[in-house]
Amino acid sequence: PLTFGFEYNFLFYDYQNIGNYYYGDYTDNYSSENVYFYSGFDMLLFNLRLQPSEETFRPYVEIVTGVSWYYTSSDPHIISMFRDYQNDDFYGSLNDDLGFNAGFGAGLSILSNKGKSPELLIDIGFRYLFGTRATVIKKGTIGKTDGYIEYESARTPTNQINFLMGFTIRF
Repeated sequence: PLTFGFEYNFLFYDYQNIGNYYYGDYTDNYSSENVYFYSGFDMLLFNLRLQPSEETFRPYVEIVTGVSWYYTSSDPHIISMFRDYQNDDFYGSLNDDLGFNAGFGAGLSILSNKGKSPELLIDIGFRYLFGTRATVIKKGTIGKTDGYIEYESARTPTNQINFLMGFTIRF
């Protein structure tokens, strides 16, 4: 039969630490700062799947569509010896963009609890997603000059080939 489903995926694909920075002197204010940057995406997909429902081994084909949110965020780790210090310029999203995806896939689901409800299937497959272009920060370009964060960004295609392994619960 034909089934409808959805899934949520996320992936972190880059991480960078721009190092320790020291502010003030030992008598007034002394702060040590490590700023971590991480890039990734969150994806919400909806699929329409054609798959037999009675066998133990269930091959399938599917069409997929959804949205992806690409981002680079910062997370400062700040230590202050004499008073609290917070640099709001370092915290939050440096870059984010929304992309749309559509594609197709195929795979095999293996029933692991025959005769029980809900069914639990082990799912192995692949998927190709065509994506729109999104603005992302180029790997390795984040730095700090004169107290300001600098980076390079680029518009890039978001096509993906996904290899899938997971579980499906069928009610």
